[in-house]
Amino acid sequence: MSKTIKLPSAGCELEGFAVVDMSTAHISKRDSEILTEFTDASPEKHPQVILSMEYGYFVSTWHNFIDSPEGFEEMLLKLGHSEAYINIVRLAFRANAKWVNFDQDGPTYEFLPSFDW
Repeated sequence: MSKTIKLPSAGCELEGFAVVDMSTAHISKRDSEILTEFTDASPEKHPQVILSMEYGYFVSTWHNFIDSPEGFEEMLLKLGHSEAYINIVRLAFRANAKWVNFDQDGPTYEFLPSFDW
């Protein structure tokens, strides 16, 4: 779901979308390894669009070729992602966010597990 962003000073409107921002401390070392391994991979290999950045990852919360959220989560589990990672993606998706930005300097959240790696 996109949102219209009004820019009165420019006299225009743009379409935008929500991004969840958080620290890489909320993903396990194994999740990080998987994200690195599948950066720019085809949808047949990993169900998310993954962009690797210098200090983290930018990942999609959904991919159109998957029939259901349950099928999406099942694919993430089969690839070895942790329940903590899948929960983050699930929460972001349910909040209508299209992307999650994992950054080493991103915010941490008390209600999510943290990993020291």
